[in-house]
Amino acid sequence: MNEHREPSHPMSEVRRIRSPGGRRSEGTLVRRETSCPGVDGKYGQRRNYITERKTTMYNSYEPLETKTIEDLMEKEFEDKPHLVDTLLPGVGVYILAGDPKSGKSWLALDLALHIASGKPMWEHEVFMTEVLYLALEDGEKRLQDRILRNGTGVPPGFYYATNALTVRGELIRQLSDEKKKHPGIGLVIIDTLAAVKGESIATASIYQDDYNIMRALHEFSTNNNITILVIHHTNKSKSPYPMNNISGSNGVTGGADGSFVLEKDKFEDEVAKLYCSCRDYEDHVLTLKFNKETCKWECLKDNSSYMDSLESDPDMRKVVEYIKETKEYRGSASELSQKLGIDKPGQILSGKLRRKRLDLERAGILFTRNRSRIGREITLMLITPSDQVPNVEGGGDDA
Repeated sequence: MNEHREPSHPMSEVRRIRSPGGRRSEGTLVRRETSCPGVDGKYGQRRNYITERKTTMYNSYEPLETKTIEDLMEKEFEDKPHLVDTLLPGVGVYILAGDPKSGKSWLALDLALHIASGKPMWEHEVFMTEVLYLALEDGEKRLQDRILRNGTGVPPGFYYATNALTVRGELIRQLSDEKKKHPGIGLVIIDTLAAVKGESIATASIYQDDYNIMRALHEFSTNNNITILVIHHTNKSKSPYPMNNISGSNGVTGGADGSFVLEKDKFEDEVAKLYCSCRDYEDHVLTLKFNKETCKWECLKDNSSYMDSLESDPDMRKVVEYIKETKEYRGSASELSQKLGIDKPGQILSGKLRRKRLDLERAGILFTRNRSRIGREITLMLITPSDQVPNVEGGGDDA
């Protein structure tokens, strides 16, 4: 008769094994038939030991920290100024993709020089900040030639490097070190993604591999309150939807906060479309022309009108019409919702007004909110004469 014996070394129930390629598979569980016999020589008790040992492996477990959406709606978040108004936000990871030799690096360099110098970009207001440019496909001589040919100037606070480690290596650490040395850096440009991606992990799916790369950059961007613009390529085969032309899996675009795609009908064309898709703005398209003398992209047409954002939202249309007529409103967002017949809670309307406040300011309406004795109060005030506020209905000057 076999007697049940407790294993002399319970921890031997769980060990890590090496894959054929020599890599260590984290958390792989193996049963050692000689170490833990169960009743009657069977292994019915083994699962208990394995479960116990498996639990100890994940000692970093933390319970979910849940909160109510009521608490969320009461929070005030500090907004980072957008680096290029209605084009490039102040925090996040963004892709600028285009065909090889299509001029995307010229565009990225021009953008960096404008932001570092504080000069408007295509009549878009720019928030001046220091820039770190990783020109990983250019040497110093080519970079110097391009800056001189651009003609924007040589602004202070423009740092560059022509070599960097990969994201799977120590790139994030390198970026952290540069941010500590130069706290004023607000924009990092990586030219290109392929130069910092490194070799793929054989055990990961293509999507997961791409997403992990973008996620690492995104976490650095969020933790350091900066923008990262990553230069990338597009596919040879073209889709009617420009964002689908970005090379790689959906993990690239899925891990980014927005994407810009530069497309030309023919390689020799000087005119191109810049398709812009961003979480903070309405999708829009810019028509650009490449100036061969300065090697700069000039904007021929920009449909990123702030009125498009207001016109497409029935609630915002009602608010603009009401303020044009009354000149000012002070009170709660809930009262304004009821007054205008907006079938949304006050917190939702207040949040929408806050997100659209820049568009409202361009339309001549100032939005603020603050706490008073009676609770949260919002203020909407006409800051230009009513005949100068664009008509959101597009039907004339009459209210």
